[in-house]
Amino acid sequence: MLIDIALFLFSATAISLIANELKKYIKIPKIQRRSPYILRCKNVTFNMQIAPHLLVAGLSGQGKSMFVEYLFKDRKDIDNVYLVNAYRSDFKSLKCKRINSTTNTLKLLTEVYTELQKHPRYIIVDELLELSIREPKVIKELTKALAVSRHYNTFFICIAQQATKEEIKCKSLFNCRVTFKQVEFSSYQTILGYSPEDRQLQAREFYYLSDCGIGRAKVPRI
Repeated sequence: MLIDIALFLFSATAISLIANELKKYIKIPKIQRRSPYILRCKNVTFNMQIAPHLLVAGLSGQGKSMFVEYLFKDRKDIDNVYLVNAYRSDFKSLKCKRINSTTNTLKLLTEVYTELQKHPRYIIVDELLELSIREPKVIKELTKALAVSRHYNTFFICIAQQATKEEIKCKSLFNCRVTFKQVEFSSYQTILGYSPEDRQLQAREFYYLSDCGIGRAKVPRI
């Protein structure tokens, strides 16, 4: 009996010592640590500190809104979220401040580079293409904000059906990209900067480009 207890204690001590030694050589990537700067959709991660701003494109009804909702699902460490230019019936699960008027949108965008945020602030802009056609002043201010907002601890997530350089001139300011199904194969190359081999995406499937690489994934149901 005493021998068994001694062997158990010895084994436990040996395992603990080995684990401590391994920690010196095996580093857990920062991307795996919980942080309000890291947005996740299952195994896909977007680190806003490393690669700020996320552009989400794709045809209507493919899962763009569900994807954005999932990024903030059950994130109690993120409480500073604004939703711009979205219908009341969309993004119901998001606890955020909704802004739809042009005056308030311009005010928010101006505040981006005048007020340093203590905690990361996220501004979600829906229907970016429609907004660029209807409110060119807003897009001009958005472009200015995208260029400097990371220094003020503010990050943008913009959603559009199409995101070519001609249609959305600020596209190059997004370091992370996601695209759901597109009509033209060339759209994948235009949005992502690379051309996936298999472009036959199903609903809720998307291709991504982020700080941790490129790939294909699917949005879980909320």
